[in-house]
Amino acid sequence: MSEDIKLYRKDSPGGEEISDKLAIQEGYANKEEMAIDLVNNSGYSTSPVLLEDGSGISGGSAALANLTDAENKVQSLIDEFLRNQGSKGVYDSPTAGEPVFTQEDEDYVPTLDEAKNLYPYLPTAVVEVIVNTWKETGEINIALAQARATDDFRAAFPGIAREDGSLRMTETQYIETVDRMQDALRTFNLNPDVFSQDITEAISGDVSAKEFEERLSIGYNQVFNNIPQVQEVYRENFGINLSDEAIFGMFLSPELSESVLQNQVLVSQIAAEAEVAGVGVGITAAQRFVQEGVSQAEARRLFSQTAQVATGLQATAAATNMAAPTDEQIARGLGGLSVEDLNIIKSIEARALAQSSPILGSAQTRTGEVVGLEEA
Repeated sequence: MSEDIKLYRKDSPGGEEISDKLAIQEGYANKEEMAIDLVNNSGYSTSPVLLEDGSGISGGSAALANLTDAENKVQSLIDEFLRNQGSKGVYDSPTAGEPVFTQEDEDYVPTLDEAKNLYPYLPTAVVEVIVNTWKETGEINIALAQARATDDFRAAFPGIAREDGSLRMTETQYIETVDRMQDALRTFNLNPDVFSQDITEAISGDVSAKEFEERLSIGYNQVFNNIPQVQEVYRENFGINLSDEAIFGMFLSPELSESVLQNQVLVSQIAAEAEVAGVGVGITAAQRFVQEGVSQAEARRLFSQTAQVATGLQATAAATNMAAPTDEQIARGLGGLSVEDLNIIKSIEARALAQSSPILGSAQTRTGEVVGLEEA
């Protein structure tokens, strides 16, 4: 067991022995800690203190003779204690009122709402993965890595991840990049939503927003002089009147060009089905049906039903002083594409029933409702 430490003060010229037992009773970890605190804060010294009359514990001269040895002894003990404390530095006693935190006390996992505020740019499903993994592991870096490997994250940030799983940029940088690319498209009067896949491919190819902007400018300059010729080709061969922006967009995205042609083919097919059924639906009306998502097979069925009831409905409307619906209106009403047109059909039928007028033909709407079938 190491020797006790002896400290001196003017009101205690004989010195006081500081033992580990005493230190612990006073709330210190050991005698070295208590000695440091008393020397630094309570006026104690590691050497005998000379009184004003020149006397000490054994006279002034005797005290001075032992001064150096006593200081060196205590200082060596203090130095050893500080070395044992490592990076803790000078240790304040627990009575100083400063809390001592453990690692467990400092661990923090946010609630889902708090995490949403921390990561407002992430989908809720991704934030939930972060919170749950954070709770399980206690490591935010592991939680973020787990969240970034989910399908929900990849869907929200397509193209951000490389094949090895590392990210090309942070999420906020990704959002800024996409915004810049979309703004660049808008400067050419192009709808950025149409080019979402092209933006993803640009990011996947490590194309910066600045390079994307430059490519748009170069591309437009290359296409501009050829726009009239391209417009003429589409007009003569496909019956499509393309704007300058549409042609530039088709130059940028081959998929857009294919989509334009596919829709035009479908428009032609729907117009042909109307002609076969004897229903008055032209190219413009056929385009509207395409926009409503009507397929060729649906158009064939719809126009067949329209042909069965159109003559009777139009004749009855005329006979009852009502405005006769067009073939397109009847088709849109029967197809469930227009509530207004379906109500027109029902009104004619109701008027016919009230006046005992015959309605020729029959049809069934998409909802299964039979209209224009019965003879009042």
